[in-house]
Amino acid sequence: YTAPAAFYLTGAPQGTRLLIEHVGIEFLNARFGHKNFTFIRMKGGTREGHGSRWQTLTEHFNRKEIINVADTMAVIDLENLMRQYAAFLFCAVGDAFQGGIVKDDSSWSNGTNNRWFFVNWDMEDSFGKPLPNYFKTLGYGPPAPPVLRPLLWHKLSNDPAFQRRFSILMNNILDNALTNNWIDKTIT
Repeated sequence: YTAPAAFYLTGAPQGTRLLIEHVGIEFLNARFGHKNFTFIRMKGGTREGHGSRWQTLTEHFNRKEIINVADTMAVIDLENLMRQYAAFLFCAVGDAFQGGIVKDDSSWSNGTNNRWFFVNWDMEDSFGKPLPNYFKTLGYGPPAPPVLRPLLWHKLSNDPAFQRRFSILMNNILDNALTNNWIDKTIT
């Protein structure tokens, strides 16, 4: 999470700064009430921690010539992923390939949702210079090693079921759902 803050040094104003709360296990603990997560921080092409699980997940999708909604939903929270793509598109995030991917490992023991979900960050890079074709940019990633979010976008964007779901989501968010009633219902 980020927030603007007025910064003073020995009582003298130094301008406005951006406060940033880093996403990590403590961040997740504060929001979910436990620390039993696999959290993989993405920064550029590097993977910090739990690399073998990340590599296995990426290879699972990279091996397949075609993936579809059902394949993806079995492993990844697709609604979360589509909302992240929507946020990147709407905000024109210049660096959409950072962030974290998280798996709630406590869900294995209680039998609930145990799919991976993505965490947005670096949203302060929003509304920078516009990109000529942001949809194409979402599918771009370094050729090796593959990066999961652009890989999924590249492969899912050819699935008619994904195209329908994503179109409906974008329509609901950007056209008629952003009303005070929708916001009140969604946030409270």
